[in-house]
Amino acid sequence: SMNLYTTSRSAFDYDQHICCDLTLPIDRQLFPDSVEGIIHCAAVVDEKSDDYAIVDRNLRSAFHLSHLVNQLNPKSLINFSSIAVYGSKHREDIVSEESPLAPTSNYGLAKALIENLLNLNINPTTSVSHLRLGYILSKEIPEKYFIHRIAQLIKNREMVSLINPDQTVFSFIDVDDIAQVCIKLLQNPTAGAWNLVNDETPTLRDVFYWIRSNTNPDFDLTHEEVHTESLYQLTYSNSEIKRKLNMDGFSSTAST
Repeated sequence: SMNLYTTSRSAFDYDQHICCDLTLPIDRQLFPDSVEGIIHCAAVVDEKSDDYAIVDRNLRSAFHLSHLVNQLNPKSLINFSSIAVYGSKHREDIVSEESPLAPTSNYGLAKALIENLLNLNINPTTSVSHLRLGYILSKEIPEKYFIHRIAQLIKNREMVSLINPDQTVFSFIDVDDIAQVCIKLLQNPTAGAWNLVNDETPTLRDVFYWIRSNTNPDFDLTHEEVHTESLYQLTYSNSEIKRKLNMDGFSSTAST
């Protein structure tokens, strides 16, 4: 069994929560004497912003974290990265870990820089694992997610515009699968970077039909357009993480 602590800027009223701000130097004395592993999932997420603040805040957090890790000397650090590190301009049919990093958003740039910062700045006694996550699915979908926004439009019977509904594909990953991968990496620390996405790659139309079936099956207020200049057809290989951790696969069924 694992003795689990959580951290955030906000204070919570239970013993195993540590209140700290990663954008500032971190007091090692706040943490237990012995730490076996750390999962870094804090991030400012905005794939549309061209403001340097996205890079600055995420990179400062990783910098201060790296100093804490070197003081705590855990066996494992698991960093939540993103498929955004690859950008949207690849010409391969399937993007693998061998594909070059070419972020096309400031968020993707921040994630790519963080991977390099942690690899270069953390003592070799700690195994650093980077999980390049797809869009995360969970039972509670944050309001900023497009899935939540579409669901609200359907509930309110407002028009839904589908841009490139059959050409746009998505790479999701279920939060339960992320948890299972983290447990395996904590039990068997392994350095590397891996794509972590579901086996399925549904189209925008598939996702819309799924949301509609769970929200209002009779909804029919849709408008469709095809914008050939903004197609998003990338799919990502997850074969390396399955091989490394001896896992059969990942499916979006856990949260549905």
